[in-house]
Amino acid sequence: MNTELDNGFGRALSNDFGHLAVTQETKSLRVSSRVFRAPGMENFVASLRGTTSKILLVEDNRLTRIIEAKLVQKVLKVRCDQILHAKGVDEACKHLDDDRDSKSIDIIVTDYDYAQYGCAQKLLEELRTLNYVGPIIMIAAQRFADRPDFLAEQFGDGVCAVIEKPVASEDLADVFGLDTGRILQFTHSI
Repeated sequence: MNTELDNGFGRALSNDFGHLAVTQETKSLRVSSRVFRAPGMENFVASLRGTTSKILLVEDNRLTRIIEAKLVQKVLKVRCDQILHAKGVDEACKHLDDDRDSKSIDIIVTDYDYAQYGCAQKLLEELRTLNYVGPIIMIAAQRFADRPDFLAEQFGDGVCAVIEKPVASEDLADVFGLDTGRILQFTHSI
């Protein structure tokens, strides 16, 4: 993927990701992100806003990580330097195993795709092995985010909040005009 696409994509998202407006020729999209909390977690997301919490974002697709990092910044009101990126479960475990990183990681954010493809259970098992007891936040497209109980069931008891992903992965090619060659990894997305 070239730098020009990454930079352009980042600028488009960073304008106002909470209410993202993207126009391409005659197509336009206006979406908003919402946060759903599991029972008993009413103040959880509010308490994170503006803090210096370190967040580990676990996602194997680079373009999805770019989108989700912007989404996390916008919704949780954190700076980009507060987000560590992990390309998959193994890399996440390396971060958590590293003394410098593990002491500073307060929250793990991951995607519903992991639940669909069995990676969620692997991630949770590894987190338990490493004695991670902090919160896990799930990112999901609207059709799943509207069903927090279903998501909690998919991920087990670890999920304490769900962030709705404004743009479902399968819509990205349409919205941003990316050709199939550059978006091949999204064929498995929600």
